[in-house]
Amino acid sequence: MTIKNIICVLLTLLTVLFAVSSTVYADGANSSDVCAVNGHTSVIDEAVEPDCTHAGLTEGSHCAVCGETIVPQAMIPALGHKPVDYPSYVESCYYPFYVGGKFCMVCGEVLEERHLVGPLGHVEQTVAGYPATRLHSGLTDGVRCGRCGAWIKEQQAIPRLGGNVYRGDTNGDGAVDILDATVIQRFLAGLSISDAVLAGYCGDADEDGEVTVLDATRIQRYLAGYAVGKGIGEILKLPE
Repeated sequence: MTIKNIICVLLTLLTVLFAVSSTVYADGANSSDVCAVNGHTSVIDEAVEPDCTHAGLTEGSHCAVCGETIVPQAMIPALGHKPVDYPSYVESCYYPFYVGGKFCMVCGEVLEERHLVGPLGHVEQTVAGYPATRLHSGLTDGVRCGRCGAWIKEQQAIPRLGGNVYRGDTNGDGAVDILDATVIQRFLAGLSISDAVLAGYCGDADEDGEVTVLDATRIQRYLAGYAVGKGIGEILKLPE
């Protein structure tokens, strides 16, 4: 409600409550006598709209001559606030941000203050790397923020190891041994992701175009001294 509306309400009430109803005219008649003969002269008392915190009034009327109320004004209760939440802010590792708070969607009055929090700082999470082999390069472990995704410590490339790659050397250590048969078995069971590329490239011990459990058996037989034909231990050309 504006100041103008408040003044209007007060003036209207004062007019109704304190109007002089016994005005004496030149011929000795007072205002009540005049209205009794001629009737009231109606004047509109304007309505006052309520707002969130102030009551209003309905339209009414009173007599301009004697001040008597013709149509009384009724009070309209205050509407009350309509609270809504402030928009939520994205959590930040770097900058402070506001949380909570409410305001009235009608008048804009703050009903509950917002609170400034943060910055929260990074949540460190390790990103595992993998070792280099003769077949492919590797990566060091890195550290990344689990909240914002920023790299705190970036992963670094590890150059591919030197030396030759041999058929059957599935772990890339430069020799064909029982560990290479185990790598094939783990590779086929889906347990050894880090060795998958090397196992898939060097593990085709029987040269049939695919890596199967028969290749692990062929390596075991080779190590036991059985004749398995050519192939195991030969130098393979590295992929481009």
